[in-house]
Amino acid sequence: IQEMSAAANEMFGYQSEQSRATKLSDLIPALDSAEIKLSMNETAREFAGQNASGDEFPIVVSIVQSTNKSYLVMARDISEEKHRQHELVETSEQLHAIFSNMKIMLALMDNKFNFIRVNEAYAAPSGHPPTYFVGKNHFDLYPNAENEAIFREVVRSGKPYVIFAKPFEHPDIPHEMTYWDWSVHPIKDESG
Repeated sequence: IQEMSAAANEMFGYQSEQSRATKLSDLIPALDSAEIKLSMNETAREFAGQNASGDEFPIVVSIVQSTNKSYLVMARDISEEKHRQHELVETSEQLHAIFSNMKIMLALMDNKFNFIRVNEAYAAPSGHPPTYFVGKNHFDLYPNAENEAIFREVVRSGKPYVIFAKPFEHPDIPHEMTYWDWSVHPIKDESG
């Protein structure tokens, strides 16, 4: 290594005089000459970096050949991004488990009432798997002008609607009046 920036010294845990005595393979062990050639002028690639204490951490590396025998290596610590990504995966898995195992009927729709996802309990009366509903419009499958007006008002107002023991003749259970407790809750983004 001919020179390391102050940010790179801090990221890898070196003092500037120490870094000059360091080889690139000390900082990025998997980055041998073959990897350098593969990585050169490509979009950034992920590697494990190794700090002065020997601890590994994830980094993204970009390499540009500056002269015949030297390279400019740019590395960015992505530990925080990896941590957030791990948390998102965990949260997604937890929500999937809750959604899939709820015994009440759950359906997630867009603001035009197309199904994004339904759980097993929602799909069961139809005899279809949950995937059957994805992309289909709720009111194409279950036409009901009164309910559609309710759904539209929830989208317009941003306020939930809740009702208990509402009479409903389910198209998948013909000639039988059923009574449903149901609610429609809007999911809002940052802008409301």
